[in-house]
Amino acid sequence: MKKFFVFAVAFCFALSLSAGLKTSVAEAYEKAVGEIVNGVIEVEFADTTDGFDERENSRLDTVLESDANSLKSFIYENSEGKLSVRSEIVGKVVLDEPSSYYTPAYKSIKGGYQLVNEVGYDNRKYDADGKVDAENGMISIDYVLREQEFIRKVFAKAEEAGIKAWEKPKLSSVTFVVGKPVDITVDDGESWGDIFWPHKSNVYYGETSYLSDAYYSDGESVKLEKVYFDGSEVENYLLVAYSSLFSGGKPYTSILCHEFMHVIGAPDYYRYDEGDDPVGNTDIMGDSAKRLNLSLSYLRYKMGWIEEGKDILAIEESGEYALEPTENSPEVKAYKIVLSDYLKKDGEEFSVGDCYYIECRKTASGTGLIIYRVNEKNGFIGPDGEYSSINYGNAYGDPEVYVYRDWVKRPFSSEYYPRSEINVGSLNFGIIYADGIIKSYGGKDENKNIVTDSDGNNTGVSLKITGYDRIAERVTFQVEIPEKSEGKASDLKFDFTSSGVYFDSGLRKGFVYLLESEKELKDVGYDDIINSSDVKKIPVSFKRVRLSGKEGYVYVFADDGNERGQIYSAVYAKDSKKGCSMLLLGVGLPVGAVIISAGIIILLAKTAKRVRNERK
Repeated sequence: MKKFFVFAVAFCFALSLSAGLKTSVAEAYEKAVGEIVNGVIEVEFADTTDGFDERENSRLDTVLESDANSLKSFIYENSEGKLSVRSEIVGKVVLDEPSSYYTPAYKSIKGGYQLVNEVGYDNRKYDADGKVDAENGMISIDYVLREQEFIRKVFAKAEEAGIKAWEKPKLSSVTFVVGKPVDITVDDGESWGDIFWPHKSNVYYGETSYLSDAYYSDGESVKLEKVYFDGSEVENYLLVAYSSLFSGGKPYTSILCHEFMHVIGAPDYYRYDEGDDPVGNTDIMGDSAKRLNLSLSYLRYKMGWIEEGKDILAIEESGEYALEPTENSPEVKAYKIVLSDYLKKDGEEFSVGDCYYIECRKTASGTGLIIYRVNEKNGFIGPDGEYSSINYGNAYGDPEVYVYRDWVKRPFSSEYYPRSEINVGSLNFGIIYADGIIKSYGGKDENKNIVTDSDGNNTGVSLKITGYDRIAERVTFQVEIPEKSEGKASDLKFDFTSSGVYFDSGLRKGFVYLLESEKELKDVGYDDIINSSDVKKIPVSFKRVRLSGKEGYVYVFADDGNERGQIYSAVYAKDSKKGCSMLLLGVGLPVGAVIISAGIIILLAKTAKRVRNERK
């Protein structure tokens, strides 16, 4: 299954090289809240027209809508009810070509290829000189062109047949379900990388020379036009074989849900090579071929489904804490530990370094805890090893998310090493079970079960299960973290970007209060912010608070329990010409205002308003 994900998603990111397809992370996640109407088009071929009868349509509805494990049910549960997906079968088309026209021409054999389909697309790999190189070459761009041809012919046939989209005015999502004679099952190891293996991809338009770094071509560039369906532009789509939605005659939705998560902006959390398995089955975006698992709390936060300071709480000092399984939708989904006392700024973006999360999960083997490391910056490492604006998750470089797992003893040695995998089909090896033998993890012991940072250093963080309430499924645990120096709220300084407010100092305890308002607040004070129903209360240790992206005024200050720091104010606006976010920043001192737009900083000759600096 992993090989399929590697190929299909690599294709997805290769297409995003087009300037017309680049989107920011914030823009991608805009689809993650509200409702998506997913239009389903059934596709058949010249060599068969007898599929998608009433029985098959009913089974398809089960996978998409009506089953407890359907796409609709999973997205609703994973998003905590923030996003609903309604799928409608809008019509069926029959293409003029046989299905073999859209399948590979060659079968891989030892050291080369064998021609098995004369009308299929070239799926061979080539070196820089244009010679076939099955081991180290780049795959032919013919794959891309044939799939782009496929989607355009489907839409052309849909237009001929008078097939309309769904409710106007917004086209949300398109899914192609390919019927007979395409026969792909979830355990099929032969068809990975085929056009009809389930995947999410983009509609590519422009010159195909954009893809020269990802696919081999003979140098000739093809220009592709934009694609429209019922008057609306189509940007991305899902393509699945009907047969892949069932396993042993039963609905099978893990891959479908994984791919739909890509539609709404989620990255992959498995590796694109054959290296370690960073998260395994603990997240649908990991190696979830066999299980339909909810996403980790960190990803759900990124998607805008849960909030830091509310659903995710801070561990600021050693002590005893408790959690219930994420699957039960408890009030507190996870705890977060931030050890670093610094922020790293790259351009206008910030990185808070390594953070550590603890959450409770249920498995077939029981209920227990997982602890995982997050380094957000690593999620933007591209295939060339450089940082980019595209969120790749764990695809390349050091992982953005890494779940700690059981360590095993080396034969004939006193040394231990962490397992490379988290057991396929369960969360074993990545969980501390309430009823299990291993009930602790981490600590100062350098020999095994170490909570390491991204550089491999032992953080000294440890947790130990101290109790389990089977009725409430509540796990109680003791956490030890290194002692840190204290600071003052008056020392806390704020930096603003188009995505959030970042803050850093030696201050370890306390809260940051942030209020966004459509209108400017005159003579704003601490109580005006604290008593607002829209105020966000974020632990100082989180180092940042996310902005909503709505135009208006921003007010923020810190409270360490003894004193309150300076109130900072800002204006968040949008450039009507460029359509990108900008931030007009003013603090409680006479300074030049700053506009941040697409990485460009423009100083304006303007004095910021002085804000009252009240004390308790």
